[in-house]
Amino acid sequence: MTDSGVSYWPDIAGIFHSLVDILFSNALVEHLIPSTLRVGLSLLISALIGLPLGYLASRRTYGGQSIGFAISAVRYVPPTAFIGMIILVFGIGQNAAIVLIVLGIAPYVAVMSADAFRAVPRDYLHVAFVYGANSREQFTKVRWPFVRPRFFEALRVNVGAAWTLLVISEIIAGNSGIGYLISRAQRFLDIDLLYALIVISGLLGVVFDRLLLMLVRTSTWWRPDDQH
Repeated sequence: MTDSGVSYWPDIAGIFHSLVDILFSNALVEHLIPSTLRVGLSLLISALIGLPLGYLASRRTYGGQSIGFAISAVRYVPPTAFIGMIILVFGIGQNAAIVLIVLGIAPYVAVMSADAFRAVPRDYLHVAFVYGANSREQFTKVRWPFVRPRFFEALRVNVGAAWTLLVISEIIAGNSGIGYLISRAQRFLDIDLLYALIVISGLLGVVFDRLLLMLVRTSTWWRPDDQH
């Protein structure tokens, strides 16, 4: 309890009531669903960018090395450094949040995808070549099946970063979403709501993690003893 009479320690009953209020009010549609869609769309865009860039960066050519160098350079720049520029270009709201998340996780997806492509055994490619597989067939029947579980694992690893960047973007330049609600709860010292939103963020992160884990296990169906 502080001098102002506000307790910063969580009250279980208050948190539960706040959770119920959020789940059975307009906040579910106005804030939680948009945040979830932003993360999902950002992961999809990052996957569509990271996979081809990772494949190109894995090639043992001057162009591949140049792409790998550029990805590494972007990867070491904090995504929050782009917030001012993103707001100027995209304004506040959904587009800015998605761009920030993609800038933050797409380079990591690309690097991890490149490592996965480099790990494809050369013997597999040699056998495919002997049996007359062209470059496209080698990719679709050898490279991609080998890389696929590692690619989904890369997305799974970056889910946490995606939620972190989402909350940051919504706190700084959002007009809806979990981060926006957290900012309001902090401003008005609504401690129960603040802890409830933290719980919801964690639960949504677990849901994304489980969904991606299902994709990983589906991609490795030939290994029944595989543990993730």
